[in-house]
Amino acid sequence: MGSAARFATAANAPNAPRVDPRTRRRTLFSNMVGERFRPSKLACRIANDIEEDLIIHGWQTGDIRGSEHELARRFGVCRVVVREAVRILEARGTARMRRGPNGGLLVQKPERHHVLGMAIRYARLLGCTASQIGDARRLLSSVRRNLAQDAAQAGANPVGEAANWAARDVLSFFDTIVEAAEAASAPCAVGPSIRARLRTRATHVAHRIMEDHQGAQWQEGCKLGAELDLCERYSVDRCVLRQAVRILESEGAVVSQAGRGHGLLLTTPGPGAICRLAQCYFASCDLTPAAVYSLFGFVSSVATALAAERASPADAARMARAVEAFTNATSAHEQAELVFEVEESQFAILGNPLITLFLRSAKAFPCWNGAAGLDLQPDKALYLDLTASVMSAIERNDPRGAASAQYEKFLRMNPDGGDGDFGAQMS
Repeated sequence: MGSAARFATAANAPNAPRVDPRTRRRTLFSNMVGERFRPSKLACRIANDIEEDLIIHGWQTGDIRGSEHELARRFGVCRVVVREAVRILEARGTARMRRGPNGGLLVQKPERHHVLGMAIRYARLLGCTASQIGDARRLLSSVRRNLAQDAAQAGANPVGEAANWAARDVLSFFDTIVEAAEAASAPCAVGPSIRARLRTRATHVAHRIMEDHQGAQWQEGCKLGAELDLCERYSVDRCVLRQAVRILESEGAVVSQAGRGHGLLLTTPGPGAICRLAQCYFASCDLTPAAVYSLFGFVSSVATALAAERASPADAARMARAVEAFTNATSAHEQAELVFEVEESQFAILGNPLITLFLRSAKAFPCWNGAAGLDLQPDKALYLDLTASVMSAIERNDPRGAASAQYEKFLRMNPDGGDGDFGAQMS
């Protein structure tokens, strides 16, 4: 993601505690995509662990990762928990359990209907507006236009062609997210076609629960019902219902609380679950972290231009406060957290959850690429200087200047991330 001259690693600081590399990757990813916490339910954690292992070590579609019995032994859990974890993977389209003598957990590439189904469930709860969907479409169109101009200027070369192919896969995923937001406003037209592709009863039940409680009906902390009541309502046994609940828990849509007066409670999902699915999709397409992160440079620059169009004095003040907090930070750990707040204050101007998904998904993918994504800290003086240029253009409501400054920041902080004069390409 960058050069040693411009970055220092917090983990190399004197007396820094030794942290497992996988834990550090997971923490950095969670910070980048806004995951609030690591799931408490074993099945959800096992599903995440399996997907993370595939992302880190290579996504081999068609590979067998062990039988139900072998997975239970590997993770030290009973087979019921393994089945719940497998249902989560099946709902996400990343793996399924194949029966028979040569069976086991079969690694898959998430198909369009898996992405669409999960994104529709998420978009229904967000209630994306027509304006937000339009801005997301506009951003993707601008990115494609700028990529085409960049390719024309660079001429034919293998590196550029590989980056363009990677961009097509990433942008195709983002297109599906926007389609889901559009479809979420017309569930009757899309729901049956999605349900027809769902493989398991648990996934059907999870989808039905989301369909039955959407929009204003989905209120934080609202009790969905006791387990026996839900079994009767959806005509399933407790085993299937619990598998469905684990799917919804993995998506951050519900939380189950034991004890009298509790049960299954609704909650507002964050972007973490879909960002995780994006990581799986990128890995299954055999995309390199460098190629995906290069696209982040284009997406962030167009998003910055959109932010500059509508920034208010209050937005500029919020950005200034975030930068001041980063400036005053003294420890590497504190700086690491405040960098995210500076970036968030910039893109929060848009108030667009779809564009937020694009930015976080593309930026987070290099987290899983060995040491390159572990706790990297920007050179403070350089970062502040480049950020000041971006802020100045946003305050002036200068979209072209803001896009150019953001892309310059991207290139200077990540010199291997891209090439070209982005400001000249903006239109």
